[in-house]
Amino acid sequence: MAAGTTYILIVGLSQVFMAIEVVLIGAFAGAQWTVVPAVVEISLTAARVPLAFWLVDQGWGVEGVWVAISSITMPTAAKARRSVRLDAAMDTGKHVTWLPSYGPEMRGGKARCTVIVGDEPVGAPQVRRPSSAIVLNIPSFEFLEPLVKPDGVLVVNSSLVPETSERTDIRVIYVPATDMAIELGDIRLANAICLGALAKATGIAKTDDLKAALEAHLPERHRKVLPHNFEALEKGAALGA
Repeated sequence: MAAGTTYILIVGLSQVFMAIEVVLIGAFAGAQWTVVPAVVEISLTAARVPLAFWLVDQGWGVEGVWVAISSITMPTAAKARRSVRLDAAMDTGKHVTWLPSYGPEMRGGKARCTVIVGDEPVGAPQVRRPSSAIVLNIPSFEFLEPLVKPDGVLVVNSSLVPETSERTDIRVIYVPATDMAIELGDIRLANAICLGALAKATGIAKTDDLKAALEAHLPERHRKVLPHNFEALEKGAALGA
């Protein structure tokens, strides 16, 4: 019982830092800046082994192993946070939050991402009723179509969503994104097509700004796909005009 209590106390203290670590690593992954968190994570994780041996040798016993595992989480989170502050300046000077959400399924479950863009600091990363939405499949359509605010914009991938909206208080843009992406040679371009349509319809970003962001942040190993993404954005923008 005493050992279990000690374990809970040690691990419990590290949970706040672990939460920060997980969120920031996800942010890096979303921005496709994977090198920094990988280097930090691998280096500090490897450091747990010699630290655990040293603490045990100092007489800490099994508690030393728990302390080694938990304590490394704290500098990992601190290092990741520092890197975000140095590197993650928004290109257009806007305040932005990005919050992905996944279902419990390993594959095939619902996934969505809430993005908030504003001129002022964002108070919360989640919204109950979005002003605009992109829905790529039927479950997303059924979930988000009723939630879009009046006068909002809903971009629907009509290749995969046969349903149509009966709402008259929003603008609905039906984009055969999957079919268009296949014609361009890569089905993964469907999201870029829909993004181009949404950006044009809402005026939240110019097509040239989207292209510049891709060119600035796409990793070198993926730069060969830039022309295809540019074409996909332009085709989507034509449908959102």
